[in-house]
Amino acid sequence: MTYLAEQRGTWSPRQWFRGYLRQHTTGTADLTWYFIQSVPRFGSDPEVQLAVEELVDQLGRILGFDTKRDDDNAASAVWVSPAGAHLLVWIVDAANAAARLGKIGHARDAILASVQVPTDDKLTCLCVVCGAANQRLLTEVLDLRRQSSHVRLVGIDALIRLAETYERGGLSHDEVVALLRPASPFADGVVSLVTSRTATVEPSETPHAHRQLQPTLD
Repeated sequence: MTYLAEQRGTWSPRQWFRGYLRQHTTGTADLTWYFIQSVPRFGSDPEVQLAVEELVDQLGRILGFDTKRDDDNAASAVWVSPAGAHLLVWIVDAANAAARLGKIGHARDAILASVQVPTDDKLTCLCVVCGAANQRLLTEVLDLRRQSSHVRLVGIDALIRLAETYERGGLSHDEVVALLRPASPFADGVVSLVTSRTATVEPSETPHAHRQLQPTLD
């Protein structure tokens, strides 16, 4: 009996899936199947939402962050870079992203009130959006709520491309942090520009080229 099988009866579903990802995935190519299966269902199934949260945190670890998501308060994760930059990471469905932005600001205030972050400029809220986002609307909401200075948004596809580029050695970790904290609210444009410039001429692995035993998300 494997270690994961032994723990399945005592761990929560989140803990077990996190352990599975740590043990069986080493790069973004290993996560492709999971993202294809789960992201389209993110807003309709709590179990799928849990899976996507853990998959995105795994991307954070691939990108060089130390990631932490409490089981009791799993709405957001904290990603910490070796240089001390903190990203408070939320994953939202594009359809309700605007409504979630207010809660994100309150969560940032709570983190700043604790001892987890040394200075205000070290903490950025990063909202990972599943689906096609209305960038104009979300930018207006950030301006209205006066959150445009400390909330950044990135599409999940852009985040995956960023991780792939980092794995190829096309970016340093400090450059990754800078790309996730751009001057404008959305990181997608600058991520797309940088990753397209650093892409290799060899085609990336297709989702069906990587075969391994996949646990069901149902």
